[in-house]
Parts: sequence; C-alpha cells; structure tokens
Amino acid sequence: MYFTKIIDGIDSWEAIYQNTEAFEPLVRELFKRHQLPFFSLQNLRPGSNAVFRVDDLVIKLFGPTEAGFQNTNAFEIEKTALAQANSVILSPKLVASGVIQDAYQFNYIIMEQVEGVDLFDIPLEQRITYIPLIKKLTTSLNQPLRTVGIPIVTMEDCLANHRWQYFSDSFQEERRQLLKSLSFENPVYVHGDFKVANLILNSHQQLYVVDFADSHLAPVAYEWPYMVFGLFGCHPQLMYNYFGDYQNEAFIIELSHQILIHKFGAFLLMEICELKDKNIKTMTSIQQLYQFIQECLESENCLIE
Repeated sequence: MYFTKIIDGIDSWEAIYQNTEAFEPLVRELFKRHQLPFFSLQNLRPGSNAVFRVDDLVIKLFGPTEAGFQNTNAFEIEKTALAQANSVILSPKLVASGVIQDAYQFNYIIMEQVEGVDLFDIPLEQRITYIPLIKKLTTSLNQPLRTVGIPIVTMEDCLANHRWQYFSDSFQEERRQLLKSLSFENPVYVHGDFKVANLILNSHQQLYVVDFADSHLAPVAYEWPYMVFGLFGCHPQLMYNYFGDYQNEAFIIELSHQILIHKFGAFLLMEICELKDKNIKTMTSIQQLYQFIQECLESENCLIE
C-alpha cells in the first residue's frame, strides 16, 4: 500500500488531505506509471481535494467515497471540462488522468502548473485592458456541447439545492416558485467560477483560465454571478466594458435569477450579504433580492475573493 492513513468521513479527510508526507508514496508511484519525473511535493492553495505541485506539474487527487463527498462525478466532470477547455482557450494542459486502487480508490488528474499572478494582483488600469480578452475567452467557452461527462443544470437540480436552507422560509418558497417559471433551454458550456483567482496572467502577458471543477452546461448568464462579484467586484468601468449598459432592470433581474440557479449561488449571496453587513434572514422575498443586487451594483465596490 502506498497510502497508509485512515479515511473515515470528512473530518479525517480534512486532517490529512494537505499532508505531503502521507501522499508522497502514492504520487511517486503515479508519476512512475506515467513516466513523469518526480520531485518533492509542495502544497498548493487548499480546496476540498488533495492538490500538490511537483516541479512544473500539478496533481489533484479526488477525495475517495470514504471521505464522505456527495459529488462522486467530480473527477469525470473536471477531466472532461479541462479537456474541452484545452481545445478552445489557454488553460492548464491535461497531462494524465486515471484511477488507482490502493488502500482507497483515488481518481486523479495531472496537469501543467500555470505560473503567474491572478488579475487581483495587477493595477486596475491594467485589468481594464484585459476585458476584451476576457470577453473572447468566455465567447470561446460558452458554446453548445454534446460532450458526455459535464452535467446539465436542470430545474430539478436547482429545486433540490439544499444550500438555500439558511434563508427565510418565505424566500425559499418564492425561489422555488420562480424556478418553475424560468427557462433552462439552450444550455452552453460554462466555467461557473470566473473569479480573480481563476484567471492567471503569465510572464508573457497571456491570460489562462484555471479550475474547471464547477463546469456545467447551463444558460450563458450562469457565468454572471461570479464574474460580477468575484471578478469585476461591481466596478463600473470593468462592468461596462464587459456587459455594456448594466444599470437597468433587465440586467438586475437576470443576474438575480442566475444567483438563484447557480449551484453555489446561496453561498455567494451569503458572502455578499456578509460583506455588506446584511443579515440574510431579513431577505424575505425575491423583490428584496432585486433591490439588494441593485444596491450592490450602485455601490461600485463589492468584490468577493
């Protein structure tokens, strides 16, 4: 056995998933199987899976079923989404992927490490100049696909999203009724997490998109919530250069609806409320959501990192 730690639930996984010593024998074996040079493991930004850097490569080991993760398709989703992205935009090259049966079954992806800085680390004036390129990236990505492996956002999935349980009962009920009236037709490929940390500018001033774990087939506006609050932060010039006229009722309503649809929309909205010192329990209707989003856009400063 290459991996000797005990995994029995999410707490045990969180206790070891960044432990380089625990994972080094397993990663060394995987690199040997793929005839890749092995160097020491280095930790990368924590997520929910075990992610390590090995020189100029990154390996992501997905938590096994014993860790208690509900999304058992995460590996297939990210592998398929990354392969699709590789074909249309600058993104980390998928080097290898597979499954190893050890003490536990580990699915894994090995990809190139993208060196650079995220867009938050460059001056605002320079960020503005990259808006046309960001539009080009999203246009290239947001296309209809028939690829098996990337999930389609459906009304049924949205209705079953348990993350909204923290909001008031009246808000949850209005959300459920609204979802039944919205269209989920004509889905396209979406990244789902366009925020500053996932856009990397390399030393050649090339813009890479990273982290495709939240990719779906969904309405094109599904990209908007994290773009508005995680990338542009409601800054008027960034917003206008990407969306054009956005200070109107139609945009506010569509953005609000996509927050309600998004898999992590509830968590995003909670982060926005926390940033604006608003108690989520006081938001009791969808109309109040529209008003709150309008206030955020008018504040011109609402960046969720």
